[in-house]
Amino acid sequence: ELNRTCDDPEDLAETEFTRFIFDDHPIGRPILGTKETVMSFTPSDIKEYKDRFCGNPNMVIAVAGGVGLSETASMLEEFFGSIPKKEKVVWLPFQPKAEHAPAKILTRRGTPQAHLHIGGLTPSYRSPHVRASILLSEILSNRLYLDVRSEKALAYRVFAEARMFSDAGMFIAYAGVEPSREAVLRATQTTLCHMADIKSGNVSDDEVEESRALLHGRIDLGLESVWTIASFFATHELLLGRPKSVEEIHNEIDAVTKGGVLRLAQEVWQEENVRSLLLTKTRFWFLNSFPDYEKKYGKLRKVLR
Repeated sequence: ELNRTCDDPEDLAETEFTRFIFDDHPIGRPILGTKETVMSFTPSDIKEYKDRFCGNPNMVIAVAGGVGLSETASMLEEFFGSIPKKEKVVWLPFQPKAEHAPAKILTRRGTPQAHLHIGGLTPSYRSPHVRASILLSEILSNRLYLDVRSEKALAYRVFAEARMFSDAGMFIAYAGVEPSREAVLRATQTTLCHMADIKSGNVSDDEVEESRALLHGRIDLGLESVWTIASFFATHELLLGRPKSVEEIHNEIDAVTKGGVLRLAQEVWQEENVRSLLLTKTRFWFLNSFPDYEKKYGKLRKVLR
């Protein structure tokens, strides 16, 4: 699985971008670990992990589908009832660094595209602004699809999204572009200009409503899968301490105003907080010239001032 991730440049770029945004904090580390850590695990390590974490209140079991309540309760009691209560795990809190590099470049042989990531920190899953953050990313994603893909034909795959964790969040704007100087700079500049445009308040009511409708539809379509239903309720129970109904989520989305979205954009899309990572093939135009790339990106992101 690790090798498969490393063989997929898009996955690898996303993993490295997450690490770049969260610096040295564990939340930025790859979930799979490294080859060294995987090879170091022993049966006692696995048992120690299970004994420490697997149990109430650190574990949630969600069941969805055509099952009976009494039958399911009996089955859960049979398999999980003997697990003793665990101590509540307190994770290392995330604290962003005051200073960090604005950009980073990685090279990889045989990469047919340049994988461009632009993003930064957003509110956490527990924040009251979580729906505004998702709606903001949806607005940006729609703009990038129409401009970067449809109008300029710079990328086939382009999107923006927000990802939330218990005490932190991040937003990502991604584009897979031709590995050329012009394509990378145009995609970078276009993304940053749309962010600046949204941040300045140039967002129509129709644009907000369209993005809101897309979010509503995505939730309803996703919940046609029993796996998604179970994950939906388990995530809320685990991170918030209570499950949320689908109706409650829809109401939260409807409660987000355009003003709330714009205030969030002005707060999180600060010049010094928006970073970029580019993964491309070797022999690219700024290979072994990181200061040059950093300088160019630093100039382009000034549009967010």
